Amino acid sequence: MQLSKVDNAWQLAIKSPQEEVATLFKNIQLTKEEFTFENPDIEFPNIINYINKGNTFYASVSGSDMNIKFEFKRLQ
Repeated sequence: MQLSKVDNAWQLAIKSPQEEVATLFKNIQLTKEEFTFENPDIEFPNIINYINKGNTFYASVSGSDMNIKFEFKRLQ
C-alpha cells in the first residue's frame, strides 16, 4: 500500500504480492479524522475508507452489496 500526492490530489495504490501492477484509488473525502478513496472501475473493492478515533483506527472496504470492516487498536 502506498499513499502519494499526484497533481495536488491524494491517491492510494494497493498491490498484493501476486499482482504485478498496483490498483489506484482516488481520494474523494479528506478530513482531520477520515479519508476515503474510490475506484469505480473495478469490481471489489470500489471504496476504501479510514477513520482515526483516538486509540482506534477503523478501515472498511466496500463494493456492490459487500462491506468488510476492520478495527485496529493502538498497542500500549
